[in-house]
Amino acid sequence: MKLIYWAFAAALVVVAVLFALSNRQIVEFGFWPLPYIAEVPAYGFGLGAFGCGFLCGGFLVWLRGIGARGRARADARRVDRLQREGQAPREHPDVSKNDTENRNSVVAISNPPDSLQPDSLQKAVGAR
Repeated sequence: MKLIYWAFAAALVVVAVLFALSNRQIVEFGFWPLPYIAEVPAYGFGLGAFGCGFLCGGFLVWLRGIGARGRARADARRVDRLQREGQAPREHPDVSKNDTENRNSVVAISNPPDSLQPDSLQKAVGAR
């Protein structure tokens, strides 16, 4: 992947150098509301437009990533909080400290009905 990136970057540099060498004549540059007129080489317009497009594109990509970066920061904070809670467990807010009797009590489970006792199940299966 890096090879493709550097090959593309080298091709762009070669194109920019060839463009600059081919368009060295001086042209006047004016911007309507301003009275100033500048004389710049012709390749300045092309490279300036390329640079402007590069900066505008980078800015738009940065704007588009704001939401993802915000979600990533929120997820990182949540992971940190959960790790801290896992290292130092806290009491559940719904359970009071005086409620130790209820937490240690045993709930009696009734016996299943006779139809589910092992002897009656074997009788039912054998009767078929």
